[in-house]
Amino acid sequence: MSNLSEQALNIELGNRLAEMLPSFYKIETERTNVLAKSPGKRPDISITGQSRAPIVIEAEFDPANNVENEAQERL
Repeated sequence: MSNLSEQALNIELGNRLAEMLPSFYKIETERTNVLAKSPGKRPDISITGQSRAPIVIEAEFDPANNVENEAQERL
């Protein structure tokens, strides 16, 4: 099993997404002040683009006991 941390995995996934998506998308990983109503919360990955609905990816390492609740809290 890898000893990669969840934060490091999220950053790597964000980097890979940035390579795959057109440059007008902005990819942010592990950043605060991304969610307007919850500036202190830190989504794992957020994808935004001009005239596009934002996408937030919430990842969780095994055991992912609280990933669904955390994702719904951020909606």
